[in-house]
Amino acid sequence: MLRLATKKCTLHKVEIVREPRGLVTCPYGYTLHADVNDGLGVMARGLEALSIEVQLPRQIGVLSFLATPSRVKPIKP
Repeated sequence: MLRLATKKCTLHKVEIVREPRGLVTCPYGYTLHADVNDGLGVMARGLEALSIEVQLPRQIGVLSFLATPSRVKPIKP
C-alpha cells in the first residue's frame, strides 16, 4: 500500500498540523514543507530497515528562487 502523506513529524514522531502552501508544523514548533517531511520520513524508515542509525537535522535551510526571463535568482530571506 502506497502512503502519500505523513501525518507525523519525522523528528518528534507526533501528530502534525497541515498549513497552507504545503507547510506542516508539529507541537514542538518544528515547521517545514510537507514534501521535505515526507522525504525525511522515507529516508529514516529506509535507514532503520538497514539498521543504520542517523541523526536527522534540527534545522533545514529554506531556499527560494525567482524565475526571470534571463535567469533564476535566489531570494535571500
